[in-house]
This record gives sequence, C-alpha cells and structure tokens, in this order.
Amino acid sequence: MTNIIEQFLIVFIIVYCLNKIFIYFKRKSKKFKKVLSSEILMLVKLYGIDINRIGLKKVENDTALVNSIIITTDLLIYYNVKDLLYSILLIFVITFVLIFVLYRILARIYLKNM
Repeated sequence: MTNIIEQFLIVFIIVYCLNKIFIYFKRKSKKFKKVLSSEILMLVKLYGIDINRIGLKKVENDTALVNSIIITTDLLIYYNVKDLLYSILLIFVITFVLIFVLYRILARIYLKNM
C-alpha cells in the first residue's frame, strides 16, 4: 500500500511540474498567449465561471493540479493492472469519471468564492 502511495506522489510531482512548465512556455508564446485551454473553456461554458474575476493564472494553476491528478491516476492504473485490455478499459472509464467529478468540484469552489 505504501508503495502505491509513494508511486502516486512521485509521479504526481513529475506530472505537475511538467504541466507548470507547459503553462509557463504557453504564457511566453506570442501565438498561444490569448488562447484558452479546453479545460478553461469547459469551466466557462458549462458552469458559467468568470475567468476575469478569478484570474487566469489561478485557474491555470488549478486546472494543472486537476489534470495532474487525472494523469497520475491513469498512469498508476496502467502500470499496476496486469491485463492490458482490462487496464485500458478501466482507464477509459475512470478518466471520464475523474474529469466530471474533479472539474465539477473545482467549478463549485469557484462559484462559492465568486
């Protein structure tokens, strides 16, 4: 059990750092500076979140955190489940559930603070 928790923390830190590096270079790019990511567009369109009120930097950091949790969970399932077909099906289902649940929680937090 502690092995899985250690794996989760190590992979999470690596994935989160990679997400932050991606966001940093996206902000520096002249071409993609004003383009919103699909996660932020989903928060705006589905939940009516006002990005200008919260701040784009805070929303990008929070979506990087949520994406890191989702990616880390998928990677741990892939490496710890022996049957390939079963692990892919499990990843497919769990990814959609995590996206729905975690972004809904994030939207509720934003709506409460607005």
